[in-house]
Amino acid sequence: MTMAGEGADIVHTLWAGRHAVLAGLEVTGLMAGGGLALGLGIAAPLAVAGVFGPRLLRLAVGLYVFVLRGTPLLVTLLFLFFGLGAVWQALPAMLAAALAMGLYAGAHLTEIFRGAIQSIPAAQIDAAKAVGLPFCARLTAVVAPLSLPRALPSVTNVAADMVKASTLVSALGVGDLLMTGQDMAMRTLLIPQVYITLWAAYLAINLSLGAVGRWLEGRFRHVVY
Repeated sequence: MTMAGEGADIVHTLWAGRHAVLAGLEVTGLMAGGGLALGLGIAAPLAVAGVFGPRLLRLAVGLYVFVLRGTPLLVTLLFLFFGLGAVWQALPAMLAAALAMGLYAGAHLTEIFRGAIQSIPAAQIDAAKAVGLPFCARLTAVVAPLSLPRALPSVTNVAADMVKASTLVSALGVGDLLMTGQDMAMRTLLIPQVYITLWAAYLAINLSLGAVGRWLEGRFRHVVY
C-alpha cells in the first residue's frame, strides 16, 4: 500500500470514528484539567503551611511532597482504585484517576509555590508586618502578587505533565484519547498510523502549553521583587 493510500485510510478512519475520538479527547481534558485544578487547590495552602507553618506542619508537608513525588503516579492510581477498594470502598475509576492525578500534581505544585514564596525578599514581608497587616492580608496583598508571576511558567510545565500522565488512566479502563486510539488501531489494523496520530495529537497539545509557558515567562520576566 502506498503512503498516499495509508494516509487516506487513517483520515477516513479518524473521520468515521470522530465522535469516539472527541469523547476520548474530552476525557483526557477532564482528567488533565481536573487533576491540575485539584493539585492547585492542594498546593496553595500546603505551600503556605510549608513556609510559614509550625515545624510539625512543615514536616508533614515535606513528607507528602517526598512520598508523592518519589512514587510513580501509576502506583498511586492503582492503590486508590484497587488497594483502597480492597480495604474500604471502591472509588469510580474516573474519580480514582482524577484524585491520583490531583495528589501527584499537588506535590509538584507545592514545591513550585513554596520556592516562589521563598524567593520573595524578607524585607517585603517585614515591611507588610511593620505597617500592621495581619497574616491573611499579607498573603493576599504581598505574598500572592509577588510569588504567582514567578510560579506561573512552571505551572504550565505541570499542566503538560498532566496531559502526558492522563494516558495512565487507561489502566483503569477509562476511555481517554489513548484508549480510544488503541481500540481504533485494533479494529482497523492501522496500528502504526493510529499511534503516529496519537503521538502528533499529544505533541500538539503540549507544544501549545509550552508556548503559553514561554509567553508567561516573558510576560513576567521583569517583575521586581
